[in-house]
Amino acid sequence: MKSQKELWKTEQLKWAELQKEQKEKTDKERKREEEEYAKLRSRGTYGEIASMLKNAKKIEGIDESIRKLTLELYNHKPNLPALKDEFRKAALV
Repeated sequence: MKSQKELWKTEQLKWAELQKEQKEKTDKERKREEEEYAKLRSRGTYGEIASMLKNAKKIEGIDESIRKLTLELYNHKPNLPALKDEFRKAALV
């Protein structure tokens, strides 16, 4: 039978290993999330947004809302040069 001291040390080692595993898992998840976020902030995504807004402007009754949204996105801080460029290409601004 193990002594209290040995049991305590075993539990501490288990806890340390569990914390290490959690940190590694968190780091992997963070990296995956950053990669996904980077994909979303691509010129292709901005082009899709511009295309959707351009098509939505054609819908009667919401064109003013779309114009306001377009300007809000265009003037977003921090600046998104690729988004602005895609909006200009789509003749939204």
